[in-house]
Amino acid sequence: DGVKAGRVYTPWFHLDQLEPGRREIRVELNANSHEPYAWNGMAVDAVAYVTVPEDAAMHHDDGSIEAAAPMAVDFRLEVDPLGGANLFITEVAGFVFAPERAGGEHVDGQGHAHVYVNGVKAGRLYGAAFHLGAMAEGLNEVRVSLNANSHEPYIWDGMAVEATASIDIAPGMGGAGYGDDSGHSHNGGGHSSAAPAAPKVLGRAPAQHVEETAPVEGLEGALQVEVRHSASGAARVAELVAVFGDPGHYVAGLIPTASGVYQFRVFGEIDGMAIDETFASRGGGGGFDDIRSSAELQFPETLPELREVEAGVRGAIATAQQAQDAALAAQQTGGGDGLAIAALVVGIAGVVLGAGGLAVAWRARRAA
Repeated sequence: DGVKAGRVYTPWFHLDQLEPGRREIRVELNANSHEPYAWNGMAVDAVAYVTVPEDAAMHHDDGSIEAAAPMAVDFRLEVDPLGGANLFITEVAGFVFAPERAGGEHVDGQGHAHVYVNGVKAGRLYGAAFHLGAMAEGLNEVRVSLNANSHEPYIWDGMAVEATASIDIAPGMGGAGYGDDSGHSHNGGGHSSAAPAAPKVLGRAPAQHVEETAPVEGLEGALQVEVRHSASGAARVAELVAVFGDPGHYVAGLIPTASGVYQFRVFGEIDGMAIDETFASRGGGGGFDDIRSSAELQFPETLPELREVEAGVRGAIATAQQAQDAALAAQQTGGGDGLAIAALVVGIAGVVLGAGGLAVAWRARRAA
């Protein structure tokens, strides 16, 4: 309805506290420097409408949901040059963002996050970044909790799955803050020529913030990585191998054969401390790209997938083997020599074709 409701950093965004009735929603694209983009003299934006019913208010239960496996979250805060602060999820363990299932049935390990500033709920987080536009000047406490699809907060080992940090907002860089007398505002601060103060991040939990770290060597065999294809559920565990000449850098070789969302779970033990961290690609709420099909890059013709070629070759070999068996049977029973010879020739040709196809598929695999 012409009033700025927030800044969108991820493909999903929750609009809270909409008044009942027909509402106009407009989304525009902006540059890093915040000016709106235009193309051919027109703003790059889109408009849609939604009708909010009178009873749209949601009432959450006071209960909670016990996670079935260890679960954790951590984040960092940065002062925004135009006011307020930016929140970035730095890690989640045992959890995947599922914005499309918000409000639906509970699926363990799925959900979204709730963000609180000074004890007041500031919004719902569907991905790895969030802008807090309404921050009071001075020290603000920010809390992020992981919640199930059904909105109940997760708990693990009797404790809420959440993290807390504080950030100091300099004079002139705040606005109507969460938790003050002005209530819940989404408008945030405006442009300012004053240089923002460096953020003071305090009391991070549960993970510890380390400013400077030295490369950790000698972890071969101590850590493993489990790669999981979310759509199929297929998983594979690989050993981490140290990169020569680059201390603290470890790799595990893998050639993905299916596109989509992937999860990477690093687990093991370092000096007696258990390590178990999971990172997801962007479609699962993480910060790196999903795996895309190689067909998108092929030109001018799209080649069949290797598994399709191998399936066709196996079928040719099976047909050739059947022809050979028929030829041998005809010879043993004294059947027509012409039929037997023809079947034998077909069988030999099928075997040659199959072997050639396997060689081509093997070379293609090695080249990939």
